[in-house]
Amino acid sequence: MHGMGHIGSAAVPVFLAGSKRTCSPFARFFFHEYIWNFEGDHTLYEIDEATDLLKSDIDFARKIMRARAKLPNEILLTLDGKADPKIVEPAEAKTYGIVEDIFELDKTGADGLKVAVWTA
Repeated sequence: MHGMGHIGSAAVPVFLAGSKRTCSPFARFFFHEYIWNFEGDHTLYEIDEATDLLKSDIDFARKIMRARAKLPNEILLTLDGKADPKIVEPAEAKTYGIVEDIFELDKTGADGLKVAVWTA
Protein backbone atom coordinates (compact mmCIF):
# COMPACT_ATOMS: atom_id res chain seq x y z
CA MET A 1 0.00 0.00 0.00
CA HIS A 2 1.51 3.35 -1.02
CA GLY A 3 0.00 6.60 0.27
CA MET A 4 0.45 9.46 -2.15
CA GLY A 5 -1.67 12.21 -0.59
CA HIS A 6 -4.31 12.59 2.07
CA ILE A 7 -5.11 9.36 3.96
CA GLY A 8 -7.78 10.11 6.53
CA SER A 9 -10.75 8.89 8.46
CA ALA A 10 -11.85 5.35 7.61
CA ALA A 11 -9.06 5.14 5.00
CA VAL A 12 -6.46 4.84 7.78
CA PRO A 13 -7.53 1.34 8.94
CA VAL A 14 -7.81 0.30 5.27
CA PHE A 15 -4.29 1.61 4.61
CA LEU A 16 -3.00 -0.25 7.67
CA ALA A 17 -4.34 -3.51 6.19
CA GLY A 18 -1.51 -3.41 3.65
CA SER A 19 1.26 -5.89 4.37
CA LYS A 20 3.91 -3.45 3.07
CA ARG A 21 3.09 0.21 3.64
CA THR A 22 5.00 3.15 2.18
CA CYS A 23 4.16 6.77 1.43
CA SER A 24 5.19 9.82 -0.53
CA PRO A 25 7.06 12.59 1.30
CA PHE A 26 3.92 14.69 0.73
CA ALA A 27 1.44 12.20 2.20
CA ARG A 28 -0.52 13.07 5.35
CA PHE A 29 -2.46 10.83 7.73
CA PHE A 30 -5.50 12.51 9.27
CA PHE A 31 -7.07 11.23 12.49
CA HIS A 32 -10.37 12.77 13.58
CA GLU A 33 -13.71 12.09 15.21
CA TYR A 34 -15.89 9.59 13.34
CA ILE A 35 -19.34 10.92 12.51
CA TRP A 36 -22.74 9.64 11.44
CA ASN A 37 -25.08 11.65 9.25
CA PHE A 38 -28.86 11.59 9.52
CA GLU A 39 -31.48 12.84 7.11
CA GLY A 40 -35.12 13.14 8.03
CA ASP A 41 -36.97 11.94 11.11
CA HIS A 42 -35.76 8.93 13.10
CA THR A 43 -37.09 6.86 15.95
CA LEU A 44 -35.26 6.41 19.23
CA TYR A 45 -34.54 2.81 18.17
CA GLU A 46 -32.92 3.98 14.90
CA ILE A 47 -30.80 6.53 16.76
CA ASP A 48 -29.74 3.94 19.34
CA GLU A 49 -28.87 1.49 16.57
CA ALA A 50 -26.81 4.14 14.75
CA THR A 51 -25.01 5.00 18.00
CA ASP A 52 -24.19 1.34 18.60
CA LEU A 53 -22.92 0.93 15.03
CA LEU A 54 -20.77 4.05 15.24
CA LYS A 55 -19.26 2.93 18.57
CA SER A 56 -18.59 -0.49 17.05
CA ASP A 57 -16.87 1.10 14.02
CA ILE A 58 -14.69 3.22 16.32
CA ASP A 59 -13.75 0.21 18.46
CA PHE A 60 -12.92 -1.86 15.37
CA ALA A 61 -10.82 0.95 13.85
CA ARG A 62 -8.88 1.27 17.13
CA LYS A 63 -8.33 -2.51 17.21
CA ILE A 64 -6.86 -2.43 13.70
CA MET A 65 -4.73 0.62 14.49
CA ARG A 66 -3.36 -0.94 17.69
CA ALA A 67 -2.57 -4.20 15.90
CA ARG A 68 -0.83 -2.60 12.92
CA ALA A 69 0.91 0.49 14.36
CA LYS A 70 2.25 1.93 17.60
CA LEU A 71 0.03 4.99 17.85
CA PRO A 72 -0.05 7.14 20.98
CA ASN A 73 -3.31 6.98 22.92
CA GLU A 74 -3.94 10.66 22.14
CA ILE A 75 -4.31 9.78 18.44
CA LEU A 76 -6.63 6.86 19.19
CA LEU A 77 -8.80 9.18 21.30
CA THR A 78 -9.44 11.42 18.28
CA LEU A 79 -11.81 8.80 16.83
CA ASP A 80 -14.57 9.55 19.33
CA GLY A 81 -13.73 13.21 19.89
CA LYS A 82 -11.87 12.80 23.19
CA ALA A 83 -8.79 14.48 21.66
CA ASP A 84 -8.27 17.12 19.00
CA PRO A 85 -7.84 16.00 15.37
CA LYS A 86 -4.26 15.13 14.45
CA ILE A 87 -2.35 15.20 11.17
CA VAL A 88 0.61 12.83 11.08
CA GLU A 89 3.33 13.63 8.57
CA PRO A 90 5.51 10.94 6.92
CA ALA A 91 8.48 10.99 9.32
CA GLU A 92 6.16 10.68 12.31
CA ALA A 93 4.15 7.98 10.47
CA LYS A 94 7.36 5.99 10.08
CA THR A 95 8.11 6.37 13.80
CA TYR A 96 4.65 5.02 14.65
CA GLY A 97 4.93 2.11 12.19
CA ILE A 98 2.17 3.39 9.94
CA VAL A 99 4.67 3.18 7.07
CA GLU A 100 7.95 1.35 6.59
CA ASP A 101 9.51 3.80 4.17
CA ILE A 102 9.01 7.20 2.54
CA PHE A 103 9.66 7.71 -1.18
CA GLU A 104 8.09 8.74 -4.47
CA LEU A 105 7.17 6.09 -6.99
CA ASP A 106 8.98 6.84 -10.25
CA LYS A 107 6.20 5.24 -12.25
CA THR A 108 3.63 2.51 -11.78
CA GLY A 109 5.44 -0.74 -11.13
CA ALA A 110 8.83 0.92 -10.55
CA ASP A 111 11.28 -0.50 -8.02
CA GLY A 112 9.81 -3.98 -8.38
CA LEU A 113 6.66 -3.04 -6.48
CA LYS A 114 3.39 -4.45 -7.72
CA VAL A 115 1.39 -1.23 -7.92
CA ALA A 116 -2.21 -0.49 -8.76
CA VAL A 117 -3.24 3.14 -9.08
CA TRP A 118 -6.83 4.32 -8.77
CA THR A 119 -8.46 7.67 -8.25
CA ALA A 120 -11.75 8.55 -6.68
